[in-house]
Amino acid sequence: MSRAHPLVCSIGSTDPTCGAGIGLDIALNAMLGVRSAVVITGVTAQSSRAVTGVAPIAPKLVRLQLESIWSEARPDAIRVGLIPGASAIRAVRSFFAEHPQKLPPIILDPVLASTSGRRFNGPKDIAALTKLFECAELVTPNADEASRFAGMRVRSVEDAAEAAQIIARRAGCAVLVKGGHLTGGTCFDVLADRRGVVYIGAKRLRKTMRGTGCVLAAAIAAHRAHGLPLLDAIERARDVIAQVMRGATPLGRGRPQFTPAGSTRTSRQQMSAARPPTRDKE
Repeated sequence: MSRAHPLVCSIGSTDPTCGAGIGLDIALNAMLGVRSAVVITGVTAQSSRAVTGVAPIAPKLVRLQLESIWSEARPDAIRVGLIPGASAIRAVRSFFAEHPQKLPPIILDPVLASTSGRRFNGPKDIAALTKLFECAELVTPNADEASRFAGMRVRSVEDAAEAAQIIARRAGCAVLVKGGHLTGGTCFDVLADRRGVVYIGAKRLRKTMRGTGCVLAAAIAAHRAHGLPLLDAIERARDVIAQVMRGATPLGRGRPQFTPAGSTRTSRQQMSAARPPTRDKE
């Protein structure tokens, strides 16, 4: 890349404990050697145990934040997280549609609920979010989210592959269905794109952590900003997840979450080599 320190634009909501959302993105980006620009789409009140409030940001202000960033610099990648409300989602999509020649890779994590179970978006919001998929390079739903977007139950790796292909065909982008919520000793993430399906497996870690979906999407965006191809970026991001989970600690009384001091050994140069993926041809 032309910049010594690539720039990632994170679009999403705040978490006061920084176990997820924009605060986590900023810390992870710094760890992975990229600079951050942020667009706040919502403010949440949450801990590791519960979400007690969500306040959407006005769509006009969401757009003004995007315009401010683009007037200063063109990001090298975009990470999209929680956007609470169809109007704000449409504002982001409208901005993207007006800048098709200036858009870097967009990694979209379609957050529908918190780890504690709080639902963030209703049917109208989900319909608007599905339209936003068309702007993305990659969408990263978990099994529950993939079930909703594909219109089928996702309970196995085979289900995940089918759902990923359904969503990819509808949206015209790559889809990575995360396997963390599935069972089995090996955790498989399933990537579907126009070339076929890739199964990316690793031994399932026993430790749990808040915000793993945020970490994965943000790490993929960071590595795309560094210039890695998409599949390589996904593999490296999975290595980041493993390292971050090993270093995760509770903020206080709750579940473990991303702890920068516990993950400082992770860097682009220190990540292990990616395992050879297997691709099934359609």
